[in-house]
Amino acid sequence: MPVKWNEIKKEFREHFRTKYDPVGVKLLKDSPGSITEINDPLRYCQFVKRSALLGEKFTLDSKNFSCPNCLFTLGFREPTYGDIEPRIKPANTKAIMIAPLGEIEDPDIILTILAPIQVMEISRIIYKEEKESMVACFKGERAVCGEATAKPYMENGINVTMLCQGARLFGPYSEKEMVIGFKTERFLDMLRKKQEIEELGRGLCGCIVDDVPTGAIDKLEEIGFEKGTDYFFGYVEDKLIRIYLNKDKYGEFNNITLHLPLKLNGDINRALDTLSSEYMINYQVRDNWLDLSIVLNARDENINMHTGQGIEIIGDYANKLIEIGNRIKKVV
Repeated sequence: MPVKWNEIKKEFREHFRTKYDPVGVKLLKDSPGSITEINDPLRYCQFVKRSALLGEKFTLDSKNFSCPNCLFTLGFREPTYGDIEPRIKPANTKAIMIAPLGEIEDPDIILTILAPIQVMEISRIIYKEEKESMVACFKGERAVCGEATAKPYMENGINVTMLCQGARLFGPYSEKEMVIGFKTERFLDMLRKKQEIEELGRGLCGCIVDDVPTGAIDKLEEIGFEKGTDYFFGYVEDKLIRIYLNKDKYGEFNNITLHLPLKLNGDINRALDTLSSEYMINYQVRDNWLDLSIVLNARDENINMHTGQGIEIIGDYANKLIEIGNRIKKVV
């Protein structure tokens, strides 16, 4: 089934609330039919930034690049003196396509320009999928071309770069921006896992409460949440919070969803604007209601669902959900 890249781009930007489009990069081993006309050569990191911010699409050969480093890292040339790492091997690149997702078919690499909190969320998603930490391998040199493009390409993986002086100065990339480079399959795997996590928050259907270990039930009751049929419920600042517990693929009660329904009487868009910086909050609109939810992983939060040890932290997340709900009610 063909990948619907425009839908994927929209999904990525809406969920992670990014300023930039994710950018696809495709390495061409044969000369393309035409090359994008460029008045002045630019650095690879500049082309990527223009594509992400302005939606521009480029097909470029070695003459279009002003930075000699990227000619080695992207496989246009073999190093003459010593080796350069990371780089595309063998050096048989004839041209390279750079474009926002949706404007390029079957990219080899997907580059995302992100804030640290967005990188954090992606790392959590990847850990839930692969049970391995996301690696940031960087040295502040040849960052976008080498660390974010060549390294994931050669290793069929993912890498985070803190960028280099050239990218910061000429890109320009701000001091608050980082780049993650994904081999395309790894990017799609991450989005699939994100969707699974979101479904836990949207479905709002938990396991039968009587199946939950007694230790967890007792601790939840201690912090003010009573048993329902398939969820626990309690009031925080006179607002109803529901807690849904679901089993993971190993049959363990590891997935915890906190749900706060808000009835709105004003402009829903103002509510969504308030949520624009809350990266960990899922939401769903239904008529004049806004459902807010936070999805937790018991293992990540050091909660023992058999004994209930550590379950008190759920109260902290409930208070955070209420705080966000109060901010929304003030503007709507």
